[in-house]
Formats: sequence, structure tokens, C-alpha cells
Amino acid sequence: MKLEAVVTKKQGVFMKDVRSETYSVISLIPYFFDGKHPKQSFNKHWFIIDKIPIKIEEEVRQPDINHRYELINKELVSDKIPLGFIREDVAYYEDYCWYFKDEYKHLQSLYNLVSDPQPNIMKEVEFEIVAQVNIDEVEEYKGFEFPVYKTRWKHEGDAEITEKNVRHQLLDRLVFPDIVLPARPCKLTSKQTFDIIRKHVLEHIDGKWAKVTSDYDFCFTVKKVIPLHNPIKYTIDINYGTRRKPKYQERYQDTREVTIFEMTHSEANYKGYTSIEPFSGNNEEELGDNIKEYLDELMENINKPLKECQHCKGRGVIIDG
Repeated sequence: MKLEAVVTKKQGVFMKDVRSETYSVISLIPYFFDGKHPKQSFNKHWFIIDKIPIKIEEEVRQPDINHRYELINKELVSDKIPLGFIREDVAYYEDYCWYFKDEYKHLQSLYNLVSDPQPNIMKEVEFEIVAQVNIDEVEEYKGFEFPVYKTRWKHEGDAEITEKNVRHQLLDRLVFPDIVLPARPCKLTSKQTFDIIRKHVLEHIDGKWAKVTSDYDFCFTVKKVIPLHNPIKYTIDINYGTRRKPKYQERYQDTREVTIFEMTHSEANYKGYTSIEPFSGNNEEELGDNIKEYLDELMENINKPLKECQHCKGRGVIIDG
């Protein structure tokens, strides 16, 4: 058994079987560490013991002994029907099963195969601690979850970006076991950041004050809708593009649009757009808080109600209300 260990000053020792990195979760609870079972930690791969163990044991079941056939109905005992048989005397083993010999087959339905159990024994397990880190405390973080589109096509369903998607620097991954990594600096990719912002804006934008004018998985644009103080009159030919005689109508433009937010991501670097910087944090919890704070501030600016200033004739804007 190969183990990773994180030794803390107050919480005890966190241990993990390194095979859990390749296979499904391998529980250490059935084992005895210096005579005591470990406890499950908040991380399903890691378990807590009091100290670095001197001996690890497992309880091993012993095979049953005294295999025999016993008469089901004791009232049938006679010279030809004994109370019991030793298994090997009346049966043979083949294809993982025991079968009555030909001369005893006529008695088979009268007997049950029974045996006596033996007490379990303690077997020592060889182990090696391949990695050990000493720290003050292992911190538990609540994690985060932000929805994104699974693909560029919205109708193909949604997905989530969580703390499981974060990236840590190579040195931290080499030095620290995974249970400690949530406390280390981490970040998302530019593409993951783009996907989170895109989904959030589309779900929370107020169409009265802003609108999305470019919505692709490689670029995204939001424009502010600003009501004009003095609507602009213009004339259009409603028959334009047909062979009919021109017919003119007067209309009024009562809003103007100004780009308030645009982005691409580092995988696309779409021309003319700003590549969004990845979300980051000093730990996973801070990363989640930073994402939420950024999204809240972004939507506050996008949905802020603005209108043209009546005093400067549209050269400035004021908050409406």
C-alpha cells in the first residue's frame, strides 16, 4: 500500500491511498492504523488518523472448516441413512462445485452441506508513505458553480464550471497533495472566463437598457441603449427594394447605442476584440468570490438606466431615476 500523508498540528493526519488517483475511491476505513479505524474527511479520497502509523492491519476472514453433510430431518436416522457424512467421503469437487458421488446420489436431497466458521485474523499490511507534507491546517472550501453553454449552440444544453475546473501552477501540483491545493493560488482559463460571463450576461441583461449585438463562442458584444433627449426625425421609403412607386414615411429615432462591453478569449483572439483575462484567486473560495463580484459589478453597469443629459444636448448622459 502506498500512501500520501498531510500532517497537521490540530486535525491529525490526513491520508490517501495513491491508487485513488487512477481507480475509483479506495476507502481506508476497513484498515486498522495502530489498532484504530480512520475517519472519513470532508474529501472522499482522504481519511483522518491520529498520527503517522507504525503498523497497518486488516481483518482477514478465515475459511470455514469441518465441511460435512448433515441430515435435514433427524427422525430419518437409520442404518442406511446416517446422521451425517464427511464431505469428501460422499462428494467430489468439479467446476467450483461439490457433487454427490453416484453411490450416494439417492441420498442427496436428504442432506444439507454445513461447516464451522473460524474467527477472523489480523494480517499486517505492508505500506509506504510516498509523500508527506506538514502544515498547520487543512482548510475546507465550499466550492462554486457557474453555468455555461455546453457548446456554441444554446439549444444543445447547459453545463457548469466548478472548483473542479480550476488550474494550479505546476510547482504547487508537484509539491502539495490534492487536498491542500484548494488553499493555493488558482485560476480558470480565458475561455472558461469568457463562457461564464457570456452565459451570465445573457441570463441577466435588462433589454430596456442594453442589448447583446454579437453572441458567438469566439466574440461577444453588449451595447448600451440610451434614450435620446430630442428624438431624431428621419424619412424612409417603405417601398424600397420593390418596383413600386416610392412611398415615404417619417419616423423618429428615440435611442442610440454605445458599446459598453466586448470580449473574445485567448483561444480565439478574434480580431478587434479584447481577450478577457482569466478569473483568478489566492484560493478556490476567493476565486469563486472574485467571479461573483465581477459578474455583479458588470451587470450593475450594463443594466444601469441612462438617458441623455438635457443640458448638454446629448453630449453627456445621466442616470435615469
